[in-house]
This record gives sequence, structure tokens and C-alpha cells, in this order.
Amino acid sequence: MVSYESHISVARPPEEVFATIVDFRTWSRWTDMDDVRPDDDGPPRLGSGGTFRMTKGPFKQPARYELVELEPGRRGVWRVAHPAFEWRAEMRTETEAGGTRLTNAGRMQLRGVWRLLSPLIGRELGSNEARELDRIKAMLESEPTHAGEPARSE
Repeated sequence: MVSYESHISVARPPEEVFATIVDFRTWSRWTDMDDVRPDDDGPPRLGSGGTFRMTKGPFKQPARYELVELEPGRRGVWRVAHPAFEWRAEMRTETEAGGTRLTNAGRMQLRGVWRLLSPLIGRELGSNEARELDRIKAMLESEPTHAGEPARSE
């Protein structure tokens, strides 16, 4: 089993950060996911799902995602199924001074011969997930606020 957890502070309100992390239309902008195809275009809800491909790494076959836990505005948990692994990915937002503390955590269970590469894949997965937090922070902080004000700079 491979586990990871990363945190970052984002100078945006938690509701804005959460809306972005559950919006599948933004995923290819800040994750290593491409060709994200939801089952429907409705708002995120328990059971929402679809497929995507990973742009990096050895797992090129489509993976299936499903939102399995949801605390609106605060926490989402996705189950990702792929022939080579089963993955539980969690994103959490918490209010902090100046914005949001965003946490990206998860566990991946590799299948078959892929289990032999667990240490290597674990290091790479943890690094990739931390970089995703850097990308979402940069994306959100560079965009204007919802009120049309310029983005804050630090």
C-alpha cells in the first residue's frame, strides 16, 4: 500500500478552492489527468463519476473515478479504479488566516506485478500529488476573484 499526504496554503476562500477541486473541468489544468470524461455534466454529488487518462507515468489505460464521500465545501473522496491499482484520493479544505489550508491525501493499492514497484511508485506519487497542490495554488491565486477584483499577490 502506498500512502501520501501534502498540504498547502492558498490565498483564496475555502468555498472557492473546494469548488475548483470538485470541478472535473479544471482537473487537466492542475493535475496529471487528461481526457477527463464525466458520466454527466451535473454538479458533483455522491456517486458522480467518469473516466480519465494519466498524462505521466506507466499507467496509460483509462481509469474510472467515483466521488464516494462528500462534505460540501470541505471534503471530497474519490475512488479510482484501474487495471493496475485501486486508489482512494481525498482533498480537504480548512479555513486559515488569509485563505485556505488545502490537503491532498490518499492511498494506492497496486495490483499484480506492479506491487513490486511500490517503493518507487510511492515516492513518485507523493511528489506528483504535492506538485498538484503547487499548480492549483498558482492557478487560483493568479485568477481574478469572483468579485472581479485582481488576484492578491504575496
